[in-house]
Amino acid sequence: STYKVERESLADTQRAIRLVRSRAKEWGIDTARVCVMGFSAGGQLAALAENRFDSGKPDSADPVERMSSKPDLAVLGYPGVQGWKDPVVKEAPPTFLFVNNDDSLSTAATEYYLALKKAGVTAEFHVFRRGGHGVGMTGRTAEFSAMPESMWPSLLEAWMKDLGFLRKR
Repeated sequence: STYKVERESLADTQRAIRLVRSRAKEWGIDTARVCVMGFSAGGQLAALAENRFDSGKPDSADPVERMSSKPDLAVLGYPGVQGWKDPVVKEAPPTFLFVNNDDSLSTAATEYYLALKKAGVTAEFHVFRRGGHGVGMTGRTAEFSAMPESMWPSLLEAWMKDLGFLRKR
């Protein structure tokens, strides 16, 4: 296969961001608050999208392609950024990351966080003690609800409020 994540999957992600912007009025969305969120391999895509974007193609016959592909916020859950080699761009949006210490990909996510910090990108990073890879797949059982990592959505919400991302405009 000639398929490449950084080509076809990234193009799909960028197209989705552009589509949301192009339909913002119809869908009641603020075009200044478009977020990309991904888990595991999707976290890798979110990282790619927050680093490889453009302001749109103004001469395109396709109105969707005229929109910016830059997300305004990125959320990466236990991202599959192992082997990340690209520099993080200083224009990357604020980024929220979370991993579990017992996930083999947590070291790579830590390195990605440090790259965000080095680039001057606002970021928040949470490392939970246990839960392995794919903690979001465990569902909302009573056992999961008792685990500290089940609080990541509340931590994300608090962070987004702190950034002013959830305020009504």
